[in-house]
Amino acid sequence: MIKKWNEKVEKIFDQPNQPQASAECEELKKAFDVTLDNQSLENMSYVFSTLLTAADMGTVFTQLSSFFEMGFLIEPTLTKNVGAVSMAFAYSKHMAQVDNLKPIRIPKPAIFQVLKTDATAFLSKFNLQNFNADKKLQAFLIRVTDAHTIVVMSGLAEPWLQLRIESLQKTLMRVHFES
Repeated sequence: MIKKWNEKVEKIFDQPNQPQASAECEELKKAFDVTLDNQSLENMSYVFSTLLTAADMGTVFTQLSSFFEMGFLIEPTLTKNVGAVSMAFAYSKHMAQVDNLKPIRIPKPAIFQVLKTDATAFLSKFNLQNFNADKKLQAFLIRVTDAHTIVVMSGLAEPWLQLRIESLQKTLMRVHFES
């Protein structure tokens, strides 16, 4: 049973540019329980209290996978305002083949400014819109350094979603990222 489920999860992430079957996405969603404690999210800043280099960005990013349904770490390309996904997770599972995800145009807000965006439109850029088939996810873009932007998605309802995003913003502002 577990082996069969693991094979299905691996199949989902091995073919990121293929439309995902709704049943497989639903299995992944059912197995995921979002961490509801915002204090744990805020405590991440104490774990990352030293100066973090670009190489450490992945470690910070992966820690967010239990607090958000989906996330994308985007780094700039040579083309202005275009970014490439360097890491991604969905329902706490690491997406293995992000190299195949095409670069996308992203805004360049002020550091730590939070922008809200349409999750389905964002996911459709990568042909992953089936992960938001029920249209419950909301996406938030946060630029954490000149070279790194994080997009996280959550299905929490208001006002809990607003509190979660504020906690994320506070946490990221307390982490010392190398410029």
